[in-house]
Amino acid sequence: MLGLSMTLFVHGAEAAAADALDAYRWRARPVVVVASESDPRAKAQAGLLAAARAALLERDVVVIEAAPETPLGRRFGPGFAVVLVGKDGGEKARWREPVDPQAITREIDGMPMRQQEMRR
Repeated sequence: MLGLSMTLFVHGAEAAAADALDAYRWRARPVVVVASESDPRAKAQAGLLAAARAALLERDVVVIEAAPETPLGRRFGPGFAVVLVGKDGGEKARWREPVDPQAITREIDGMPMRQQEMRR
């Protein structure tokens, strides 16, 4: 587990990089939120995720906010999207509207790697 010292949200140039997910492979479960800054769903999703900070960090989640025109935005768009990426780098779930963090944690808790982590 990466612990509470890990930053939950990643913004800016780090999020815009084409290889942004590579830095987290085998270390974290990225949740990529693709939205323009003016999209009210982005603010709503950020609030939901921030409120669930402890549960997400316990599951090694890092939230990457990506504008639609960035490499990650083009990869997971078009339009608004919330995408759960596993530690292996593969897409595990996708939502087209803001999602309750409990749905994200349920998806994660059903993953074999997470079940192994919980047993340790």
